[in-house]
Amino acid sequence: MALGTLADAFPQGCSLPVGISKLFRIWNAWNTLPFASGCCGAVSWKKVARTKRDGGVKSPGSPSRPLPCPKDFGSNGPQIQAKDILEIVYKALVEKGYNPVNQIVGYIMSGDPTYITSHKNARSLIMKVERDEILEVLFENYIDTQLK
Repeated sequence: MALGTLADAFPQGCSLPVGISKLFRIWNAWNTLPFASGCCGAVSWKKVARTKRDGGVKSPGSPSRPLPCPKDFGSNGPQIQAKDILEIVYKALVEKGYNPVNQIVGYIMSGDPTYITSHKNARSLIMKVERDEILEVLFENYIDTQLK
């Protein structure tokens, strides 16, 4: 059974995860294209996808499978906070000899994770936090220390 929109994949009462609205737009746009549904004599993309064995691209799997409720993602224990992640990233950048201020500002402005070193898993940690959350932590700290 195909889904009408990606939002239909979430159980009733679950809010949609923050930060993937672009994915929803792409998903909805893809499902509304004539060739994606198999009309107009075109072959569905599911039937055209090849496996690695055939020398083509690996099949993307079943997009109609329901996604887990976002509320279940954080149930594995305490979540690390943005300020703790910033501290870890800052220390990793200093250890590698980078200017942490320039590197973090570059990441926040561009969204390019290569501004952050992979040393001590800093790059994957900082990508777990939205950039606007990082800005909130930085501004809260600045306001608390400089303006009050």
